[in-house]
Amino acid sequence: MKNLLNTTRFHAPADGRGSGGDRPKLTAKQRAIAALEKAIDKDAKAEERLDAARRKAIGEHFTAWIEDADMSLIVEVFAGLEVVATKANRKRIASHPLRPEKVDAIVEKRLAEIERIKAEEAAERERERRMADDATTPT
Repeated sequence: MKNLLNTTRFHAPADGRGSGGDRPKLTAKQRAIAALEKAIDKDAKAEERLDAARRKAIGEHFTAWIEDADMSLIVEVFAGLEVVATKANRKRIASHPLRPEKVDAIVEKRLAEIERIKAEEAAERERERRMADDATTPT
């Protein structure tokens, strides 16, 4: 007849403190790091949930707010959102039923201005690079 000790298996805790299993025994430092990683992950998930709740709250009230807003404010809000959005999100925002048509011209103008500034900055960097290359090249 088998006794209780022969039929019962000991399972080590998942944090690696005990013996048994295929897991190597973790050092106190490794356990502390694992606990810290778990706490950081838990905090990050809580922050993500809070951020999602904020976005949902704003989204739920945006349409009601925009319906009562002044037309010039509506135009500026949509233009401001679209200019900083990715191309895909810009299309989504542009399809909003309360978005005025005149936002198109404003967005195009602002995006063209941003591209012009980027081109000027790139040209300036290229001039500076050439001047630095010329200064280091022996004649």
